[in-house]
Amino acid sequence: MSKKKLFSILFLFILALFTVFFISIKQFPAPISTVIEKPGHGKASIGGNFDLITSNGKKFSQENIKGKWSLIYFGYTFCPDICPMALENISKALNKLPPPVQSKFQPIFITIDPARDTPSSLHTFIKNFHPNWVALSGSKVQIKKAIKAYRVYSSKVQDESKDTPYYLMDHSSLVYVMNPQGYYTTHFTHETQPDEVLAILHQVDKAT
Repeated sequence: MSKKKLFSILFLFILALFTVFFISIKQFPAPISTVIEKPGHGKASIGGNFDLITSNGKKFSQENIKGKWSLIYFGYTFCPDICPMALENISKALNKLPPPVQSKFQPIFITIDPARDTPSSLHTFIKNFHPNWVALSGSKVQIKKAIKAYRVYSSKVQDESKDTPYYLMDHSSLVYVMNPQGYYTTHFTHETQPDEVLAILHQVDKAT
């Protein structure tokens, strides 16, 4: 075999190895421990001041998320699948924790659809999930402020030619994990399964 042919085969072999390596990086994200914010590192600009109302009619602000790990999710009660999936996966993960550990976490649902999601309707909706859930609503201005603080995307999907209360909302679907000081730590999505959520909760609890 000539040196030129041998070199070509070797080159293709090395190229194949690099291709497999980069594909594996894309398929398997970094471990949770590499994503969690470390002391002394710059803080992500996610989160900030907001003033909303709970499903029980009580005022709730940024100050109320301090003291516990908060799992903050933005959605709406008319959501057909994504939002219930997110809340259900978190609820199942919390149920797998001992009660004393469960109390360290505060799951928070913030509506992106205040026109329909009043405190009373949220009260009925949130009872379907873990009892630790806090559901928040407010005026359009208040909700917009919270959405902006957490960099959430949301948009009403409706045929402008039809005047109907039945419409969907297009929105981002991230669960923000905020530490007991109220700062962003990491995030996951509505597709993150209960056991994976549980692993994240264990990880952040150890970091406390």
